[in-house]
Amino acid sequence: MLSNYLPGQEEGNLDFVRENGFGEYSADPLIIADTVSNWLNDPEKLDKMSKNARIAGRPTATNDIVQGISSFLGI
Repeated sequence: MLSNYLPGQEEGNLDFVRENGFGEYSADPLIIADTVSNWLNDPEKLDKMSKNARIAGRPTATNDIVQGISSFLGI
């Protein structure tokens, strides 16, 4: 559940999380509580969201970026 973001830098994360089916966004505490409560009461939904997060995840992204920059710099 996303409740805040840095405008510009992280704004795209909102769509990424929602479109890939592993989260939602709201700044309203009541909506956050209701949404998370619904998730916790729906094991199938949580399982699907977890699977979607693993599919969308890029665990080697930081290393890939460092390698790309190093190659560009000739290091």
